[in-house]
Amino acid sequence: MKIIRFWFFFACLFLIPCLNAEAGIYRLALIVGNNEGSDTKPFLHYAEQDARNLYRTLSQIGGFPPDQIKLMLGKNPETVLQAVRDLQTQASHLKRNPQDQILFLFYFSGHSEGNLMEMGPSQMDFTDLRNEFRKIPSTIRIVILDTCQSGHMIQTKGGTHIPQLSIPADEPEIPRGEITITSSTAQEDSIESSEFEGSLFTHFFISGLRGAADYDLDGKVSLSEVYSYANQNTITKSTTVNRLQHPTYDFDLEGAGEIFITELMNGSPLLFLSPPEEGSFFIFEKTGRNLIAEVDKKAGTPRYIALPQGDILVRKKTPDYFLEREIGAVPGGLYYFREEDGRRVRIGSARRILVDDRPSDGKPVTLAEGELIKLRLAETISTKNSHAGDKIRLTAAEDIYVNGRLAVQSGAAASGEILALRQKRGIVHGELLCRLGYVQAVDGQWIPLNSIISRNPAGLKTIDDSDPGSQSLSSVGSETETDVASGFTALFFLPFYPLFRGRDAVLQEGTFFDAYVARNVVIR
Repeated sequence: MKIIRFWFFFACLFLIPCLNAEAGIYRLALIVGNNEGSDTKPFLHYAEQDARNLYRTLSQIGGFPPDQIKLMLGKNPETVLQAVRDLQTQASHLKRNPQDQILFLFYFSGHSEGNLMEMGPSQMDFTDLRNEFRKIPSTIRIVILDTCQSGHMIQTKGGTHIPQLSIPADEPEIPRGEITITSSTAQEDSIESSEFEGSLFTHFFISGLRGAADYDLDGKVSLSEVYSYANQNTITKSTTVNRLQHPTYDFDLEGAGEIFITELMNGSPLLFLSPPEEGSFFIFEKTGRNLIAEVDKKAGTPRYIALPQGDILVRKKTPDYFLEREIGAVPGGLYYFREEDGRRVRIGSARRILVDDRPSDGKPVTLAEGELIKLRLAETISTKNSHAGDKIRLTAAEDIYVNGRLAVQSGAAASGEILALRQKRGIVHGELLCRLGYVQAVDGQWIPLNSIISRNPAGLKTIDDSDPGSQSLSSVGSETETDVASGFTALFFLPFYPLFRGRDAVLQEGTFFDAYVARNVVIR
């Protein structure tokens, strides 16, 4: 009897800590961007870049672990839906304790029509997608939609602020329910800006997350803070271009608690703007000149801005030029902006920033058909998790000049698509057939390209799409085009490779490709 009591007491020593364990808060996110809409919609310039920028921000300072945040660019509805179902399974595995809490965030940037989200030529009904979200065992769902007339999806009007959800700082609970934020009302377009190289709403939303919306200077940015910041600045900026845009919201919440989205003091590089500093500050990546954030600061209060790691350009705007300082941002670094350390750069006529010492007469130039464009793959692609019709993200690998004028800048966005694939089966290797589609010029237009990539057991091949035999591969979608693509694919899939086990066909991030300009393009 004494032995039984001893073992009972001994077991309790281990069980008590488990019963009293603090509830965990897990974060899951799905970030989706698609530049392409239906045939009646123009090709968007920055939807996928907006999604990429938000993904990087949430990964860096949002507390979303790499295996719990997914980025999907140029994907079709079936692929996105499968990602949501994968998150349903993942969330079920994470929530081991009934007290555990899960925050799920979904973001979409692209075209929409009514209640339909456009992902290339295909559409997804937002109601169906929302029903899938509700199968995720989450405590709070945050849905952010940056599309034209996105207010249709919540059937609400106006641009009022989300009420402040205030609780003591040590309160571990978060509200339960769902919040949907849209970039515009049901009657308004959502504006893309070449000045920001992104959409108006997402630009200010990300700027707020990086610290511009930290109104109480507690080093954290809440959902109500960032919405208020993005809402106010989107309305103000859209008014200046005579295109009204009012972000809207709809929420169904139970309980009181603040929802913090980002934490600035987590070891990220920080830009400190001292109390006397005032003006508009712009933060760019040096490579590719991708605009990360904008901060309009008034004198009197300090401001901390979380920077990405790497080479950063900080620019302060004046009426006639920018003052620019270069920063090599490393984890834990604290950086200052001093006007005496900055150099002057001028503002180009197209509202793009050009360094003073780069001459240009401003005359249009023609990028000729057949001109070689080197591209770099911006993501790893595998037959294991890809589908025919998926978009491919690339960047320009070098500057392209025409008559001494920059036409395509290194790091410029480029895109392609998967024409056909075969997944590995037994001893059969997986194989990919891809097309390189467009690269963005310095004036914002998209330059059509000719090039087909085949990845099979024999290696990587690049084919000039201007060959007469491959002209019909310029797009994918109809049954005829699919049949042609299948026939073309067979040229590469016929050889038999007697290996014991098939392998996935993989194109690694960073792989270089040659593409060719499909027709003469005037760069203005």
